[in-house]
Amino acid sequence: MLQSLLQFLYPAECLHCEGAVQSSHHLLCRACLSQIEWSQKGCIYCGVPIDTGKCCALCLTRPLHLQFHISLSLPLGPLFYLHQAFLRTEYPETLAALTIIGLDQRHLSIPIPDCVVPLLRPRHEQFFIKKQGGTLLAKGVAKLLDLPTLFPCKRVQGKRVWLITDWLEERGILHAKKKELKQFFPKDIYSIALIDAR
Repeated sequence: MLQSLLQFLYPAECLHCEGAVQSSHHLLCRACLSQIEWSQKGCIYCGVPIDTGKCCALCLTRPLHLQFHISLSLPLGPLFYLHQAFLRTEYPETLAALTIIGLDQRHLSIPIPDCVVPLLRPRHEQFFIKKQGGTLLAKGVAKLLDLPTLFPCKRVQGKRVWLITDWLEERGILHAKKKELKQFFPKDIYSIALIDAR
């Protein structure tokens, strides 16, 4: 009865358009969910926009372990508003599910990892590691896939790793973190950014 009263007083609405949603646990209406545009263009390794070919000139010169990266979306539309709500609430399940859906929508043949590693912010921002968006998203994805979440350490040795972040602003940080993670000898490193703001 209390749940019914709460729904009457505070009706469920879409985070993007503030329209009605089917159920109180849905954060977007069907129309807004269908508006999410998964990014399709760009270098297959780093995601930077390119006009021709599959790979940018910079990635052609990089070692293989620094190459494979997927950016799922740009900072636009409903996904941007979901990300803002995620940062306020620190509730990663919805964005974690959308990350898995985004990988499926792009029809990418990425192998299922052995573990998930969050892409941590630069050292001066690491005071609240467990509260960072990338850490929360990595834990959410790992929970959905029933995998461990590991921070860069010796436990990633010989494992296939997904390096996950919620928001990517600089390509240099991505490559530096991959290089740092490679010191622990993982089998493969695949980096995934939910939103690419480069």
